[in-house]
Amino acid sequence: MYRYQSLANTEISNIHETFLEAFSDYVVPMKISLEQFQRLLKRRGYQAPNSVGVFQDDQLIGFVLTSTRQWQSLSTTYVIGLGLSPQHRGHGLAKELMQQVTLLNELHTQQFLL
Repeated sequence: MYRYQSLANTEISNIHETFLEAFSDYVVPMKISLEQFQRLLKRRGYQAPNSVGVFQDDQLIGFVLTSTRQWQSLSTTYVIGLGLSPQHRGHGLAKELMQQVTLLNELHTQQFLL
């Protein structure tokens, strides 16, 4: 069973582990350190309360990382990254993650960008 929730209470180290796993089978795998990952998130304005994870048995298996900023005079939430562990792809989880992040952010944002 899958559970979707805000990443507000999820340790960055857990998100980093899932990030590495999610991109491990790419042609050019993303192999960045936890410190590099933290800098990347800070640079892009990552906001944990506005981001969503999908969990299976309390293990993070996928995520949508977001930031909300003003863009063209509108409060805009944009997707920093979306990732799923390879073994969980093809089950509609990415679609549901995007629906959940939209619901979570719709009260304080005027537009979304991918």
